[in-house]
Amino acid sequence: MPRHQPTPHSGISALNQPHGSPTPHSGISSPLVRPEPPPPPRRPLAPMPEPSLAPAPMPEPLPAAPEAPKAADLQADAQAAAKKDAESPLKSMFERFEKALPSVRHYGLDHPEGHAKVRQVHRAIVDTLREVPNGIHFAVHPFCFSDGGQTVWEPGPPNDQVPYAMASSGVEDVRIAPGVTDEEIRTFLQIVVVDPQLGLLEGDIGAALWEAGLDHIVATVRDDMADADAREQIRFFAESEEVAADVKSELAKVVTMMAQTANPNLARADRAEAAAMALTTDTASFRAAERATSVLRLGQATATALGTQLSIDKDQWRERFYDIAPAALVDGAMREDLNILLAELDAHANRLARAGKWVELLEIHDTIIDRLDGHPERESYELTTEIITRTVFSWDRIRIAFGMLNDEEKRFFDEESEMRVRQSLAAAIPQLESDMVGSFMRLANEMPEGDLRELALLYVEHFIQGNQKVIIDMLDDLEPALSQRMLAAAAETLGPRAEEMLKPILMSRNQALRCEATALLAPSPEMLGKQLVRLLASSDPSLRSASLTTMLRYNVRHAGPGLVGVIEAQDFSGRPRTEQRQMLDTLYALNPPRAESLLSAMLSRHGMLADEAL
Repeated sequence: MPRHQPTPHSGISALNQPHGSPTPHSGISSPLVRPEPPPPPRRPLAPMPEPSLAPAPMPEPLPAAPEAPKAADLQADAQAAAKKDAESPLKSMFERFEKALPSVRHYGLDHPEGHAKVRQVHRAIVDTLREVPNGIHFAVHPFCFSDGGQTVWEPGPPNDQVPYAMASSGVEDVRIAPGVTDEEIRTFLQIVVVDPQLGLLEGDIGAALWEAGLDHIVATVRDDMADADAREQIRFFAESEEVAADVKSELAKVVTMMAQTANPNLARADRAEAAAMALTTDTASFRAAERATSVLRLGQATATALGTQLSIDKDQWRERFYDIAPAALVDGAMREDLNILLAELDAHANRLARAGKWVELLEIHDTIIDRLDGHPERESYELTTEIITRTVFSWDRIRIAFGMLNDEEKRFFDEESEMRVRQSLAAAIPQLESDMVGSFMRLANEMPEGDLRELALLYVEHFIQGNQKVIIDMLDDLEPALSQRMLAAAAETLGPRAEEMLKPILMSRNQALRCEATALLAPSPEMLGKQLVRLLASSDPSLRSASLTTMLRYNVRHAGPGLVGVIEAQDFSGRPRTEQRQMLDTLYALNPPRAESLLSAMLSRHGMLADEAL
């Protein structure tokens, strides 16, 4: 049996102990270390036992010094440091990416705030590319993004829709190469964040990324047929042949129809092309055909390919589109699938509006309306021009238009195009649905006083009949002047029923509405003047200010004598300076000669210098 080797602690301890002193391991005999004989004066030690071949028991370990760090702690610190070093730089990039998403969702990418967030995301990506010069690469999963098996972004609602929508449309991973531009980042955000939120992509983010043709952002899209077995492939291609036969038959019918309804100068090949533009199919079964042949949104790749074959320039293509679009709309109404065409028009209008191409959008709208008016079969299928106008001028696009028109820096329109957009909105607003009164009132409240506010109120005033309750319920949320105007407009349309609606408002905590209701219920101007002057004695300064505003709003000249009495009273000097000025301004507006006389008397008594008694 091998000899037992002593531990380093036991050997060193035994050699360093003085003779005769007990060691921590004095009860352990070792065959390798023989003690020296004791000196004569001391008591002799017991005889040393014979060496044993059996292994000696393990010595007890020495206690660790209390101030020395534990090995486990050192190991944990080392692991934490290694983990920190191994953490993907994409984590911090996606943290900055996530901070930008709320503003992108709320304002869109055409708003100044959206522009700022695009630049913020671009800076985050560029900073990350400095750490990973070979390019950014992350895998897409339904609930997160990962890098080398490490989760780099696992967002909560509502941002969890981004990885889910990308994964569900077949996107497996994304690579971003050095040199990516902010315009590419903007397009990427539009496709993966904004368009899915607006329901524009129908979940096909992979196809949209491919069609965008981004040079520095590449997405790998899963091929759903890659894992299919032979039977599934045979069945798929059999169904494809059936679909192709149906499409061929449908095209033949449409070509025949076009020969009768389209421009008679078009050759048969041109009519076939027009039929291909007009063809629409069921979105579930023929999604690819729908993209390629949509009458109202022809993709750039398709347009380029057909343009090469047909040798026509953009102006000719646009004119041909205008020739065919009305016939296609009538055909869609006849086949009861008009909604598919209108959805394409809506999506195309949304892209043009967000890109600021309002002149092009208005040209499409006006031309389709003009040519649809002259189509002989339009009335047979109740295809009204209002349907086209409501599709082009949806609420989302109206908000975009007002936001661009209200831009102080005038970045979106020159003077001529701004005037055209305003005129088109004014013409379109009366043709919209009547269920957006609340939305337009909030929009008017956001606009500054002037033409834009009046343009928004054009809708409210046009559709106020039947919507009075909606208006009354929103008055407390509006600016005082606007709330007074809307209350007066609602009361005027109610006629005799207005009194029943106005009486509860006399007790409203909104002082502007309270004074407005007082004015509307007053039996005569004389009585109104007395009631408004009486309110000037209130202890509530907001009520006193609202009373003066109402005097001006209704030009209550009968309030003049009472107002003079308030100004000449002893307690006038105790009123706030702003209120004193408002009273004098109101008196001057109602009766300039009397106000000038009163001011002259005050100056003669107190002079031009400040007087505490004034």
